[in-house]
Amino acid sequence: SLSGGNQIVQLAENGKDDDDDEEEWEEVEEEVEVEEVVEREPITVKSVAQQVPTLVQNTPVLKNGLIFAGGLLATTFLWSCFQVYKKYTTPRAKRKRTVSKNRLIVDTLDAFLPSKRTSLNPGELRKLSRTTGFSPDLVFRKYLRYLLDQRPFDPDAVSDVLVLRAACGLTDEQIKEVLRESAKRGFERTGILMISPTGMTAEGLLKKAGGRALFSKLMYFSDMEELLPSGGRDELQLEILEIFGATSEDYETLRIKTLSEADTAALEALMGRREGDGDTWLEAADAEDKENDNDEDSDEKNK
Repeated sequence: SLSGGNQIVQLAENGKDDDDDEEEWEEVEEEVEVEEVVEREPITVKSVAQQVPTLVQNTPVLKNGLIFAGGLLATTFLWSCFQVYKKYTTPRAKRKRTVSKNRLIVDTLDAFLPSKRTSLNPGELRKLSRTTGFSPDLVFRKYLRYLLDQRPFDPDAVSDVLVLRAACGLTDEQIKEVLRESAKRGFERTGILMISPTGMTAEGLLKKAGGRALFSKLMYFSDMEELLPSGGRDELQLEILEIFGATSEDYETLRIKTLSEADTAALEALMGRREGDGDTWLEAADAEDKENDNDEDSDEKNK
C-alpha cells in the first residue's frame, strides 16, 4: 500500500511538471507572436529619423562625415554671402542704384510738375526722401539738374522751381549753394565760357553752346527775387561769373530778359537740342555709367 501511495505521488508530480511545460510553451509562443508583430511594423520616415541619432553616434565614420559636410556647407554659404555683398558694394552697383533713384525722383516729380504742382507739398517730398534716402536739398539739386538739362526753360519750368523750393523747405543759403554747385559742375563739363568760339570741332562747338545756355539759366535764377528774397543776388552772380570765367559784357550778351516762346526756342537751339529729342538726362547718365564701366573692365583686363 505504501508503494501504491508513492506511485500516486509520482504521478501527481509528473502531472504538475507537464502543466509547467505547457505554461512555458505558451509563454514562448506569445513572445514569438510579439516579435513577429514588431518585425511586421512598416518602415516610416519617422521611425528611420528616430534611429538616425543612435546610428550616427555609434558610427564614428558617419559622424565625422556629417561634421565635414556641415562645415563645407556652412563655408560655401558664407562665401556666397560674401560674394553677394562684394558685388552689391562695387562702384558699378552703386552707380546703378543711384541712377535708379534719380529716375524715381524725376518720374515722381514729373507727375506733379507742372500739371499738378499745387498738390506738391512737404509731405510728398518727405515720402520721396525716405524712399530714395536723399535729403530734401539733394532731391532739389537732382531735379534742378534735370530741369536745366532737359526741360524747356519757360515760365512753367521757373514756376516749378519755386514750388519745389517751397516743398523742400530750403533756405536762401541752400539755394545759393545749389546754384554754385550747378555752375561748378557745368564748368567742369563745358570749360570756360566762350561767346564766339572759332577753330573748334562740331563736338566742341556743341559743348560750348551748352555751357553758354547753362550760364544764362543760372544767372537768371540768381537774379530772381522770388527765389532769393533775402538778397545777396548780386554777390551770387559775381561768383557764377567767376566760375565760368565770364565778364559782365558776356552776361549782357547772354542775359535772358524774358521767357517768351521765341526766347525759349532760341535758348534750346543754342544748346543744340530741339524739342522732341529722344535722349534724356537719365539716358545720358546711364550711357555715362556704361562708359565708365567699360573703362574699369579694360583696366582690370590690363592688370
